Amino acid sequence: MSRNSINLIVCLLAIVFLGSVSGFSQDQQKEIDNSLGQAYTYLSEKNFEKAKEMFIVAGGLAVSADDWEPLLEAAQGLIVCKEFAKAKEFLHSASDMLEKSTDAHAYLALAYGMLGLPPDRRESLFPAIPLDRAYALGIQTQDWYVMSEVAKLNFALKDKSKALDALYYALTVAKSNQDPEACMTIASIYEKYHYPDKAEECRQLARLYRTEQKTALPPPPPGWSPVGESVAGPPAIDVEAGKAIRASADQQISDKREWALEQKRLDAQRQQTFYTYSYFYTYPYDYPYDGYYIYEYDDDDLRSWCDFRRSRYHYVDGWYIRIGD
Repeated sequence: MSRNSINLIVCLLAIVFLGSVSGFSQDQQKEIDNSLGQAYTYLSEKNFEKAKEMFIVAGGLAVSADDWEPLLEAAQGLIVCKEFAKAKEFLHSASDMLEKSTDAHAYLALAYGMLGLPPDRRESLFPAIPLDRAYALGIQTQDWYVMSEVAKLNFALKDKSKALDALYYALTVAKSNQDPEACMTIASIYEKYHYPDKAEECRQLARLYRTEQKTALPPPPPGWSPVGESVAGPPAIDVEAGKAIRASADQQISDKREWALEQKRLDAQRQQTFYTYSYFYTYPYDYPYDGYYIYEYDDDDLRSWCDFRRSRYHYVDGWYIRIGD
């Protein structure tokens, strides 16, 4: 057999192999999504045994696919079902997967998962580790959303020092961007954890930034003054000097507008990322100050949580399909 023939066969085999891998991956994702959708349906009906069964199926498939998102989703579902041992196993697997991640939101989701377990069932799980990694990445990317979540979780861990550090840097970013919405969010966290003075400072900044962002009057012509002869008309000014002054002022205004637009674009991008992952940051019942006791809830809490999670899926021809997939 010629060398060219051998090369042709190798190429054909590679194409077949890659096609089979791609097909398997798609089928696996379909099975994961359907298992999670079924699990939420069973859980909303308080069929805990069937819900646990489907969460375990979804988590096992996610481990095989090396996919941390559905794995953490399955772990949180198992915590709600009070199946703590299997949830803990999935959390360990997710932690291994994310060992070298540079995704701050993945670390936040992992920390939320760990904190969902009862404190006496967290042995060998250390939520402070993913929180510290999220904190470092949040500083690096100047992401106040990440910082605010880091603060909330550190408050839940009773580490006020780290929580306040995270809020300080979140507010620093908010000040730099003159972002009133960020200031109000940070104010609400300070208020919740009993720092009313800091909360009021943030609210005052928000009011200031909103006022400054209102449409400003155009600048007066060069040489104009509200009193004296310039009221009738400004004194004669060198035409070329006037052009230079005006050009400089226009450039400053343009630069400031471009900077503000870029900050808004970056913040919109960060906000979209935050909301993409934010479903990991909710539980059936969040105790307001002392952590996340997600295994203590009433029927309404449980049903609304399941409906929220299940809203991310379509039910088509007997299958739950994740929206956007």
